[in-house]
Amino acid sequence: MSSRKIDAVAALVRWRSFGQTLAERAHRRASAECTEARTKADAARSNVDAVTHHLRDMLSAPILDLAKLQCVAQMQEHALAVSASRDLELAEASDKRQAAMSMHLEARTKTRIVESRHERIAAAAADRSEKRDFDRMAELRRQPTLEPSHD
Repeated sequence: MSSRKIDAVAALVRWRSFGQTLAERAHRRASAECTEARTKADAARSNVDAVTHHLRDMLSAPILDLAKLQCVAQMQEHALAVSASRDLELAEASDKRQAAMSMHLEARTKTRIVESRHERIAAAAADRSEKRDFDRMAELRRQPTLEPSHD
């Protein structure tokens, strides 16, 4: 194979490596966003648990204050809405992370395939070059040598 083709495959290796790097960055960013969304969802669930616990404590109290109960019930409703919203954000972030991971794996696979192809092509070119050099040496040895005459 010509050196132009080897150079072209080497350029393809560099291009695929660049694509892999971009996909890896996107995967890392999506993973960080997923972790952040998980933290926010956990905090929202904790808030719901705290408000629910407070509401249970108020309901088990000997004296019920309806205004406070109504306020805490509204807080619980709001906390549940926020928690549901955070759970949706977490699901979206998880889907985005999964898609980014798939793209990263695909890019890495493509890069490895091209690298393997480049290694095979370079090895074949080196073998052809070595064979050509060996054939030239064999041809030079077969040629009769001109010995100087001793007259």
